[in-house]
Amino acid sequence: MSRVILIHRWQGSPGADWYPWLKRELESRGHEVVIPSMPDPDTPNMHAWMGAIARVAGVVDENTFFVAHSIGCQAVLRYLAHVPNHGVAGGVVLVAPWTRLKEESFDSEADRVVARPWLEMPLPWDAAKAHAKKFFCLFSDNDAFVFVEEEKVFKQKLNAETRVEKEKGHYTQFDACKELPIVLEKVLGMMK
Repeated sequence: MSRVILIHRWQGSPGADWYPWLKRELESRGHEVVIPSMPDPDTPNMHAWMGAIARVAGVVDENTFFVAHSIGCQAVLRYLAHVPNHGVAGGVVLVAPWTRLKEESFDSEADRVVARPWLEMPLPWDAAKAHAKKFFCLFSDNDAFVFVEEEKVFKQKLNAETRVEKEKGHYTQFDACKELPIVLEKVLGMMK
């Protein structure tokens, strides 16, 4: 049995977006799925989120898979770079990952303050890549927050398989995204 750890987005929760659907689909196939409530989702702190992932993940091995959304992608990559047991995950699926954000991402100066460390501290690409066998990254051509050009960055830095979909927004419930079959397909494919 494989274990999937799903990390939600900024201002997200385990019951938001497509997460409950993916959990049901994977559990119906016999896999364990954990969607932790990340600390202070309205003001995500990098170290708090990495610590929360570490507590949930425990021992990481080839039967451990990560799925993450938006800022959750950053948290997972940063966690992987510091996996305490030096384990290697079976695979990672990143939905709407980013290294920089569009101006429209910030509703207030407080949002900029929250985002600053995530944007300014470089991602530890090589260390993260060393702790997962495969990466898949999903983007949308009309994401209000993420530049579509990020697809090339993640493809190059993680040697990831990538896909850009048409008009899916930021893959949230506000974009009418309650199911995400491509994520299910990719996670199941990594388990083979």
